[in-house]
Amino acid sequence: MAFELKPGAFSLFKNDKKTKETQPDWKGSIKLPDGNEYWFDAWNKTSTNSAGGVFLSGKLGNPKQGSSTVDQPTAYQPFPPLGQAPADDEVPF
Repeated sequence: MAFELKPGAFSLFKNDKKTKETQPDWKGSIKLPDGNEYWFDAWNKTSTNSAGGVFLSGKLGNPKQGSSTVDQPTAYQPFPPLGQAPADDEVPF
Protein backbone atom coordinates (compact mmCIF):
# COMPACT_ATOMS: atom_id res chain seq x y z
CA MET A 1 0.00 0.00 0.00
CA ALA A 2 1.39 3.41 -1.00
CA PHE A 3 1.82 6.25 1.48
CA GLU A 4 -1.11 8.67 1.43
CA LEU A 5 -1.17 12.10 3.01
CA LYS A 6 -3.97 12.97 5.40
CA PRO A 7 -5.86 16.25 4.83
CA GLY A 8 -3.93 19.17 6.32
CA ALA A 9 -0.56 17.36 6.10
CA PHE A 10 2.52 17.70 3.89
CA SER A 11 5.75 15.85 3.21
CA LEU A 12 9.05 17.25 1.93
CA PHE A 13 12.08 15.32 0.71
CA LYS A 14 15.59 16.55 -0.05
CA ASN A 15 15.98 17.21 -3.78
CA ASP A 16 18.92 14.92 -4.63
CA LYS A 17 18.57 15.77 -8.35
CA LYS A 18 19.20 19.52 -7.95
CA THR A 19 21.58 20.75 -10.69
CA LYS A 20 20.95 24.54 -10.60
CA GLU A 21 20.81 27.01 -7.71
CA THR A 22 17.30 28.07 -8.79
CA GLN A 23 15.88 24.56 -8.34
CA PRO A 24 14.24 23.74 -4.99
CA ASP A 25 16.24 22.21 -2.14
CA TRP A 26 13.16 20.25 -1.03
CA LYS A 27 10.27 18.70 -3.02
CA GLY A 28 7.06 17.14 -1.88
CA SER A 29 3.33 17.55 -1.72
CA ILE A 30 0.65 18.96 0.53
CA LYS A 31 -2.95 17.85 0.97
CA LEU A 32 -5.29 20.67 1.87
CA PRO A 33 -8.19 20.12 4.28
CA ASP A 34 -10.58 19.98 1.27
CA GLY A 35 -8.69 16.87 0.05
CA ASN A 36 -6.92 18.46 -2.95
CA GLU A 37 -3.23 17.57 -3.21
CA TYR A 38 -0.65 20.02 -4.63
CA TRP A 39 3.06 20.01 -5.45
CA PHE A 40 5.13 21.77 -2.80
CA ASP A 41 8.70 22.99 -3.37
CA ALA A 42 10.91 24.70 -0.77
CA TRP A 43 14.25 26.51 -0.75
CA ASN A 44 16.73 26.96 2.12
CA LYS A 45 17.05 30.70 2.83
CA THR A 46 19.07 32.86 5.22
CA SER A 47 17.51 35.98 6.73
CA THR A 48 19.14 39.30 5.91
CA ASN A 49 17.93 41.12 9.05
CA SER A 50 20.13 41.67 12.10
CA ALA A 51 18.74 38.60 13.89
CA GLY A 52 19.76 36.37 10.98
CA GLY A 53 18.62 32.80 10.87
CA VAL A 54 17.80 30.05 8.44
CA PHE A 55 14.27 29.40 7.16
CA LEU A 56 12.39 27.69 4.33
CA SER A 57 10.61 29.53 1.53
CA GLY A 58 8.14 27.59 -0.60
CA LYS A 59 5.64 27.49 -3.45
CA LEU A 60 2.52 25.47 -4.13
CA GLY A 61 2.03 24.15 -7.64
CA ASN A 62 -0.79 22.74 -9.72
CA PRO A 63 -2.78 19.81 -8.37
CA LYS A 64 -0.91 16.52 -8.59
CA GLN A 65 -1.82 14.38 -11.58
CA GLY A 66 -1.52 10.62 -11.38
CA SER A 67 -0.03 8.62 -8.54
CA SER A 68 3.70 9.08 -9.21
CA THR A 69 5.75 12.17 -8.39
CA VAL A 70 8.88 10.91 -10.16
CA ASP A 71 10.17 13.11 -13.02
CA GLN A 72 6.95 15.10 -13.33
CA PRO A 73 7.56 18.82 -13.88
CA THR A 74 6.34 21.34 -11.36
CA ALA A 75 4.31 24.10 -12.98
CA TYR A 76 2.98 27.03 -11.04
CA GLN A 77 -0.25 28.89 -11.56
CA PRO A 78 -1.33 31.67 -9.23
CA PHE A 79 -4.38 31.12 -7.07
CA PRO A 80 -7.22 33.65 -7.32
CA PRO A 81 -7.36 36.15 -4.44
CA LEU A 82 -9.48 35.08 -1.45
CA GLY A 83 -13.15 35.83 -2.04
CA GLN A 84 -12.75 35.98 -5.83
CA ALA A 85 -14.58 33.36 -7.89
CA PRO A 86 -12.55 31.05 -10.15
CA ALA A 87 -12.36 32.10 -13.80
CA ASP A 88 -14.79 29.41 -14.97
CA ASP A 89 -17.47 30.67 -12.52
CA GLU A 90 -18.49 27.11 -11.63
CA VAL A 91 -19.71 26.45 -8.13
CA PRO A 92 -17.57 23.65 -6.64
CA PHE A 93 -20.48 21.94 -4.86
